Amino acid sequence: FFWASSALCTKIGYSPTVTVFDISNGQFVFDPAPCANRHFNAVLIHVKFQTWEETSENIRLILQNEFSRHSEILSSSKISQYDKEYFQSIASGTASEVAMTSALAQLSKMLHQHYGIAPVIIIDEYDIPIQQGHTKGFYDDVVSFIRNLFSGGLKDNRHLSYGILTGILRV
Repeated sequence: FFWASSALCTKIGYSPTVTVFDISNGQFVFDPAPCANRHFNAVLIHVKFQTWEETSENIRLILQNEFSRHSEILSSSKISQYDKEYFQSIASGTASEVAMTSALAQLSKMLHQHYGIAPVIIIDEYDIPIQQGHTKGFYDDVVSFIRNLFSGGLKDNRHLSYGILTGILRV
């Protein structure tokens, strides 16, 4: 997975002079300034474990680290107390598995509210935990979790500029 901030654009190979692709009207369109007008946060999330418990715990730690990187949200006057409490539950690692399924949607909402720019979410190799679940016997658990995480974070997310999902499994 990747959760794509302007502060990290250079680290992931983007600069204000590099073009990136946007799909518009069925054609590729170039955006010449991705870092100037989008909020990127790039963190590689490699999830390949033997059990659902290990996989879930690793996802919890990754979400915890990602939320902790955005601690400015906690002092933002643009974020509600309720959302700050949710943020704190993820950042502290105390959120339930069900609450974690809303993490992409909630963090993108808070980043959008705080910065006034909807973020970009890039998820690469989304299918590794699914494939691991299939081969190790926890397919139903991982698919249920990923479906809910991605549905709110990508599909139904009005606080998202762009979402990119890649993998190698045939769909």
